[in-house]
Amino acid sequence: MAGAGGVLVGRGYVSIRPEFEGDWSRSVNARASNAGKSGAGAFSKAFGAGLKGIGALAGVAIGANLSAAAAGAAVLAPALTTAGAAAGALKLGLSGVGEAFKAAFADSTADAKAAASATKAVESAQRGLANAQRALAQARVDAAKRVADAQRQVRDAERDLSDAQQDARQVQGELNDARREAARALEDMNQRLAESHLDEREAVLRLKEAQQELTAARQKPGVTPQELEELQIRYERAKLNLTEQRRETKRLADDTKKANKAGVDGSQQVLAVKERISEANENVADKERALADAQRGVDEARTEGARQIEDAQRAVADAAAAVADAQAAAAAQTSKLDEAMAKLAPNAKSFVRAVQGLAPAWSSMRLSVQNELFRGLDSTVTSLGRTTIPILQRQLTETAGVWNAMAKNAAGAVTEMARTGMLDQILAGATANLKVFEKAPGQLITAWGQLAVAAQPAFNSLLTQMAGAITSFTDGIAASFESGGLEQGITTAFEILSQFGTLLGNVLGVVQQIFKAASDAGGQIVGALGQVFGELEKILAAPRCRRNCAACSLRWRRSSPRSCPSSGRSCRLWCL
Repeated sequence: MAGAGGVLVGRGYVSIRPEFEGDWSRSVNARASNAGKSGAGAFSKAFGAGLKGIGALAGVAIGANLSAAAAGAAVLAPALTTAGAAAGALKLGLSGVGEAFKAAFADSTADAKAAASATKAVESAQRGLANAQRALAQARVDAAKRVADAQRQVRDAERDLSDAQQDARQVQGELNDARREAARALEDMNQRLAESHLDEREAVLRLKEAQQELTAARQKPGVTPQELEELQIRYERAKLNLTEQRRETKRLADDTKKANKAGVDGSQQVLAVKERISEANENVADKERALADAQRGVDEARTEGARQIEDAQRAVADAAAAVADAQAAAAAQTSKLDEAMAKLAPNAKSFVRAVQGLAPAWSSMRLSVQNELFRGLDSTVTSLGRTTIPILQRQLTETAGVWNAMAKNAAGAVTEMARTGMLDQILAGATANLKVFEKAPGQLITAWGQLAVAAQPAFNSLLTQMAGAITSFTDGIAASFESGGLEQGITTAFEILSQFGTLLGNVLGVVQQIFKAASDAGGQIVGALGQVFGELEKILAAPRCRRNCAACSLRWRRSSPRSCPSSGRSCRLWCL
């Protein structure tokens, strides 16, 4: 698409300004055609075939200039490729070398501390593992000891139970004996009671006989008093024996009655044995409970021992894992230099090592230069400080006092403004001034949206034409490449650039000679040129000249350069 002074080419917008059209464009085209000869002609034909979809007007406007631009772009392609290959080789070759140099001359204290810390961590983890293993062995010993103690308590409880059961059986046997003895004792008691009754009857009989003998002796003459006394004593003894026998019989009768009532099981012997049996049975029950407790103690000792062993084994596993982690960390604890060197090729490593070997000499040079740089500056700085610091302190203190007074006065002024109401008026006015713009943001946003919607069709058409121009341009390049015109055009461009370089060198030489002559003349020519350009600036700055130039430029853009007077005389007349 051709526009007012421009055309879409490729991905950019090439502006064909009016001042480059006309005779100048035709002259350049003629020179390029003569210099390029048949090669440039072939390239122009191929490129023209590629741009036939753009339109005749655009082809006429950009023919010569686009040919030169395409030739220049084609020239830049191999140059950029060469530069890119060189830069890529340097980039790949120097990759990692900078990091290696940085690590080689960096402070390795941190790496040494990290390595020492890693070593200590491994040692600490190994000690923890050894302690955990000892704790595991001790846990097994303690568990076995507790189980053995519990089993010994079980054996003791079993033996005590056996003894208690044996005692119970023995006491049960004594109960049978006690019953037999009680039965015999009861029979004996009844027998003694019967005999006691007989003895009582016999005592009554003897008392009666003694009484009869005493009565007869008293009535019988010739009985001596002694005989009478003896009979009296025999009577009284018989009477006493009867009383004693009756008391014994009564007691025996009461006891026998009680014994008969209690029976064999109620006898003291049987009751005593039964009490012993009860005690023996209680003892057996206690021993059975003790045995059960001892057996539970064995189970608990085994469970507790297994738990402690499991905990100790887990601690050993954790300690072993800690040792492995510490060893892995220590193995991975490499210096930054080692990491950087590992990324380099052998020759690069040798180069870095060689440069690293120069570190002592470099350090010596650095220290020497540094020593000379700061030689004597300590005393100089001390003297400078002693001389200037008191003055600076005094003057800066006074300056600070001035700033303090200024701040107080400013604060006082603001306070006075607030007291009199002036500050309120100022802020109220500022708020009122800002309020008139409260609708401006929304209006601007709405206007921006309207502009975007209105410009969308034109922008879409512009992009569509740009895409078509890109297609035409690439087709032209392809056709020129197939016909060989592109190569010939590039060769021609190099020749033109070579001639332009020679021309530019000659022009610069002339300018150099002019300025050299001006310098030799004492700067008079430069001064004269300065006066001339000063007058020219005044002429161009005149209002009439500016108006006429603006009108000329407007007509120039609307029609052709020939409609605008371009001679110095006409411009001078316009501006005067």
